[in-house]
Amino acid sequence: MAGDLFVKAQMRESLDAFVQRITKVLNLERVERRESSNYVEEEYFAAVVLSLTVTFARADESDLDGYDFWIQLRPSGVWIADRAFVDGLADLVARRLTIAGDTVVRLPNAERKDGPKVFYSLNVSAPPVSRDQIVTREE
Repeated sequence: MAGDLFVKAQMRESLDAFVQRITKVLNLERVERRESSNYVEEEYFAAVVLSLTVTFARADESDLDGYDFWIQLRPSGVWIADRAFVDGLADLVARRLTIAGDTVVRLPNAERKDGPKVFYSLNVSAPPVSRDQIVTREE
């Protein structure tokens, strides 16, 4: 059970620059660089906050061409029966990143091949912090 977001790089930014920028947007303080052969270029970053691990890595999804980075949210040290909880948090993060100017897609069922994708965009004519500020489109 995880929340999976994919984000386009801004101005060809590196993973390091992306993590620094996004951690400021999300107010994450302690982020660690880690190495693992399970990740693209064997590098990723992780933060733990509110019993949630937030992982940042380079994306390698073949059906999301142009989305450079992957953010995964998953429970840390706790078991959650309601799968929708983490997906709701991923939706919240996707909306916050969209407001910050990022191009984001969320995969509600990333473990399924050809599952739905939710694309986010900013409605500049809507008032800030309103229901209509973020528009989503599912494919």
